[in-house]
Amino acid sequence: MSWITDNHAISIGFGVLSAGFWLCSALVKSKIKPHRVIMTMGDGKADVDMHNLILSTQLQSKFNCCAAVCAAIASLGQIGGA
Repeated sequence: MSWITDNHAISIGFGVLSAGFWLCSALVKSKIKPHRVIMTMGDGKADVDMHNLILSTQLQSKFNCCAAVCAAIASLGQIGGA
């Protein structure tokens, strides 16, 4: 047990886990493609599928939530010396 607290293994582990969740959040995209273009961007040449955008945002928020919890545990572990 002293090795865990001496090397801050809990806070480092949850910090790495948090970084992994945030990386997944940045890379995840919805695989469901309803193919309903609601709006265009720029000169009207870049179509934006708003349904897919909303689904991707929902997936990203799930990973962001897990990352935030892990970051909070990591910071509390630093405060507590774990």
